[in-house]
Amino acid sequence: MRSISSCRFLRGVLAVGLSAVLHPELFRTEELAGDVETGGEIATGLTIFDRRPISAHRADMEVALEVDAAAVMDYIIRGLADAGQQT
Repeated sequence: MRSISSCRFLRGVLAVGLSAVLHPELFRTEELAGDVETGGEIATGLTIFDRRPISAHRADMEVALEVDAAAVMDYIIRGLADAGQQT
């Protein structure tokens, strides 16, 4: 069973993810080659990206590198306020 704090974290991640889908202009993304470490060779569960200028790996993920945090927070707060007024 998950703790309350981890549920809050998950809701926050989902809210930021939804913001990225609905307002991609608030994020700077880049196509990168990435892989999730599952063998425990480096760190189990860690996502590793190959950012070398010349790589043998094909870019297979769009990764957010920067975010307009104030605008995302404003969007989330306005969405919550609007939802609260509709109920």
